[in-house]
Amino acid sequence: MIPFILLFKGVDELFEEKIAEISPEYEPWFSPIFEPIGELETFFFSLQAAIGAFLIGYYLGKWSLKRSK
Repeated sequence: MIPFILLFKGVDELFEEKIAEISPEYEPWFSPIFEPIGELETFFFSLQAAIGAFLIGYYLGKWSLKRSK
């Protein structure tokens, strides 16, 4: 039995497959400098989401306080 989480693919993987299907001779323009492995990639994604949520919350709170004065 395949674990449920392995059934999902990221958008990058889906696009790579589609590009290979449409144009098999396509060569990428560049390669990544650093490719994090599994858990590290998840950590970076979570960190990015947390920073974004903090900034949105901060500015919404600041805007809300400014509006109430």
